[in-house]
Order: sequence, then structure tokens, then C-alpha cells
Amino acid sequence: MLDTSTTKGKFLLITLLIVLVIDVTLKGFALWRASRNKHKIWFILILIFESAGILPLIYLLWFTKDWEKED
Repeated sequence: MLDTSTTKGKFLLITLLIVLVIDVTLKGFALWRASRNKHKIWFILILIFESAGILPLIYLLWFTKDWEKED
């Protein structure tokens, strides 16, 4: 359990919450893009593996050119 009574504990808790929010946001957006692009393998990989936002970020950066084609 995190000891939130210390400055170190509060810092760790805030850092964890920030990473969690970023991970959930990236994961949701990447899952949405993968489903719209009909990339079933990417959808399954992003859904199953917890990677602290790394795998969704790789997917989003890899398929950035697809965004330009839609506009």
C-alpha cells in the first residue's frame, strides 16, 4: 500500500494517476482507430496487452498517414 502521508507517497500516487489517464486515453483512441481501420490483429493486441500506453502510441504513430487520407 502506498503511504500517502509522505511527499514521496503523494508524488508516486499522482504520477501513477497521470500514467493511468494517459494509458486509458491512448488505449481508447487506438482501439477506436483500429476498429475503424478494420485492423483486427492490432485491436486484439492493444486490448490484451498492458503496455502503459506504448503499444497504442506505436499504433497511432504508425498509422498517422491513414488520418491524412480520410480528410
